[in-house]
Amino acid sequence: MLAFICACGAFGFAACGDKSHEHAWETEYAYDEGYHWQICAGCDEEQAKEKHSGYDCGVCGFVYTPTDEVLYRVSDDGTYATAVEYIGFDTELFIASSYNGVPVTHIADNAFYQNEKLTKACIPGSVETIGKSAFDECRNLTKVVMMDGVLRIDDYAFRNCESLTEVVLPDTLTSMGYGAFYLCDALPKIVIPRGVTLINNYAFAYCYSITIYCEAESRPRDWDLSWNYGFPVVWGYTGE
Repeated sequence: MLAFICACGAFGFAACGDKSHEHAWETEYAYDEGYHWQICAGCDEEQAKEKHSGYDCGVCGFVYTPTDEVLYRVSDDGTYATAVEYIGFDTELFIASSYNGVPVTHIADNAFYQNEKLTKACIPGSVETIGKSAFDECRNLTKVVMMDGVLRIDDYAFRNCESLTEVVLPDTLTSMGYGAFYLCDALPKIVIPRGVTLINNYAFAYCYSITIYCEAESRPRDWDLSWNYGFPVVWGYTGE
């Protein structure tokens, strides 16, 4: 989902291709589920790519709309809810941030296991934990967006998502479990936020296409020695 409106307002001189010209940045932002950015009307170059400011983004107009037919379970003490299953047929899954007046803070173990309908999953910032094997073997899943607020990805959460090509991790993320992205062999890159203090063994095992970009300058103490399975890592990443 993109929004392109050619209303040229801001200008800046730069080289583009074989020509030099003043960029005419569109005043309306383009966006997808994870980011928004500006595009030059003359050359399609992009600038100012940033994550959305919230569920109803005040910068670009993106609105987070939960998917129907997701089943939730409210805790015994009535203080939080867990997403446990999806029984619908839409290919794009937007998990709700609240259910029956309480926040959705967890995705259950095996919640969407082997769901081959899904091509896209968006997880709101109310969710703190993505459970074990939550999206395991979702073989047609191509994109996952986690909003700021998500803290933990448990073991095998996205194992064998063989079509996965884009993952947006939140700045709030602190830990990734064993084999979290095991066998996601189409994933070309991932950016790991600076706040991640724990990554377990084989988080990216058999991700043969991947380059891993880390905002940390070096491997944190509690990242397992086999966390990246020997695949290339760029340390001190500051953005494109």
